[in-house]
Amino acid sequence: MAETKQPLNAQMIHAGDGIEQAERHLAAGRPLQTLHLAEAALAADPNCTGALRMKVEATEYLLKHNNRENFSEVRWLEGEVCTLRGALAQVSA
Repeated sequence: MAETKQPLNAQMIHAGDGIEQAERHLAAGRPLQTLHLAEAALAADPNCTGALRMKVEATEYLLKHNNRENFSEVRWLEGEVCTLRGALAQVSA
C-alpha cells in the first residue's frame, strides 16, 4: 500500500517537531520548505519565536544565495528580513 502524505496543518506544527524539521530543511539548503513550516507554525501561534527565527534565517538564506541579480527581489527580501527581525524582537521582549 502506497504511503499517503498527510496535509501540513497548524496543529501538527504546534504539537511538536515542525521547528526542528524547518531547521533540518534549512541546514540541507531547502529554505522554501523551511518557510512553509514556519508559516504553518505561525498560523497556529503568531508569536512563536522559533518559527519567526526560522523565517528570518530562511529569508536571509534566500537573500544570500540569489546573486543579487534582480534589484526588486533583493529589496523585497531585505524588507522582509527587516520586518521579520522587528517582529521577532517584539515577541522576544
